[in-house]
Amino acid sequence: MTGMANEARSAAPASEVQAQIHYRLIERLSESERRYRALVENLGHPVLQCDLSGRLDYLNTAWHSLTGHDPESSLGRSLVEFVDPVEVPVLKQALAVVSAGEGSAVTCEFRLRKKNGGYADVGLSLGKASSDSLVGSLRDLTHEKETQRSLEQARDAAEEASRLKSSFLANMSHEIRTPLSAVLGYAGLLAAGDVEAEERQDCVARINRNGQHLLALVNDILDFSRIESGKVEVFPEPFVLCEFIDDLEREHKVTAREKGLLMTTRWSGAFPADQQLVADRTRLRQILTNLLTNAVKFTSNGSVSLEIESDVRSQMIRFTVTDTGIGIAPEKVSTLFEPFRQADETITRRFGGTGLGLAISARLAKLLGGTLVCESEPGSGSRFVLEVPLRTQQATSGESKADLSNAGPLEFGLGQHGRVLIVEDTADLRKLMVCFCEGLGLEAETASDGAEALERLAEGASFKAILMDMQMPVMDGYSATRELRANGYGGLVIAMTAHAMSGDREKCLDAGCDDYLAKPVSVASLRSLLMRHWMAKE
Repeated sequence: MTGMANEARSAAPASEVQAQIHYRLIERLSESERRYRALVENLGHPVLQCDLSGRLDYLNTAWHSLTGHDPESSLGRSLVEFVDPVEVPVLKQALAVVSAGEGSAVTCEFRLRKKNGGYADVGLSLGKASSDSLVGSLRDLTHEKETQRSLEQARDAAEEASRLKSSFLANMSHEIRTPLSAVLGYAGLLAAGDVEAEERQDCVARINRNGQHLLALVNDILDFSRIESGKVEVFPEPFVLCEFIDDLEREHKVTAREKGLLMTTRWSGAFPADQQLVADRTRLRQILTNLLTNAVKFTSNGSVSLEIESDVRSQMIRFTVTDTGIGIAPEKVSTLFEPFRQADETITRRFGGTGLGLAISARLAKLLGGTLVCESEPGSGSRFVLEVPLRTQQATSGESKADLSNAGPLEFGLGQHGRVLIVEDTADLRKLMVCFCEGLGLEAETASDGAEALERLAEGASFKAILMDMQMPVMDGYSATRELRANGYGGLVIAMTAHAMSGDREKCLDAGCDDYLAKPVSVASLRSLLMRHWMAKE
């Protein structure tokens, strides 16, 4: 008995020790679980546990931060329910692969639907926790994907810009070489000398027409450059609208008639007969000329119409150019006003053009305080609507200004009262300007640079006007003009320059010039300018 009692007493402490050890193990396991749960709960990205079908058993609080869904209310639902329907197969395949294997985790990417209806791009890393349980973590890829998409868009835009640049340069080469071939070809025929008088006039007309086309190309490029750099200003002035429209109609009716097209003009809404429109006449004409030229160019048969509508209520005046031409596909209309573009490349090959005209027109419309829009259907023609502010001014009575560009020879006689000095370093242009001046009844002398011009005046020569090229070797026109003024020359100095960008005119005037002629100079523009200045002094 005594031995059994002793054994019982020794067994009791042993069982207590085991219980204590078991308790401590459970306590440590619980503490470890609390630590790991706290760690998982405080992770910055969602952690999940689900069965093999994807039904959620556990979600940490980051699930709410990413999706807006409450973790507790999401438990028991399948992860598939939260995935973009288009990308559900991606998740299902990942679940199947992990459930069937014993290997490493599987990663996949898909879009997760948020509570607010939006989507987050996520990456899921999924592995097997037990025979019937999977664990995974989600990583928010939204910013990364947006950055990637932005880079792809930038790359695509750069590639498109490069393609457009190459296309534009190839097209410009064609646009320049074609009229240049005509100019040189017909000039060669004239130089050969075996051309009849009637054919000779035709050659001259063709040379002039192709030269004007080349000038228009250069002007388009310069205009677009000035507009894009914000260096174009508008100069509103009052003018008689009906005369303005009549001039446009006469100019384009000839071309329309040659193609067998009917061209009409219609007024809708009364424009007061005693009022003048106040707008930048030059820029308005530039836009409408481009629209009417395009309408005639892209119309093979049918008609072209111009409608002018005054809307007193909205204080806008609307110019609508409609044609029955080839039309434009709806998806192309949105890019129509972008530079270097036409509806498609076959249009460029068939009709030519730089793709700058409508881009310039749309930007000029905005500068005028208006808009330019297009409506079109392939095969049914196009309709361009230009709206600009309706500002008017009471028409003044009296005679209209004389058209000085069509006046006859200048009657100032010869000698010092009609002598001009042409300062130009290019021999061909010196000869041309001499012909222009002599045709106007003036006596012309020449100098090849600014220094030579100063020598001529220092020797006692007297000139009523000096036509000064501004870019020359030895001494340029700016330095020569400043020195002329410093030496007391009070006559007329007209700048002639191929620089036609914004600010060039002001630069010439600041140097002491009285006025400015952009090259190529025409006899009409020279006549008009000289008469304006000299008539003002008479």
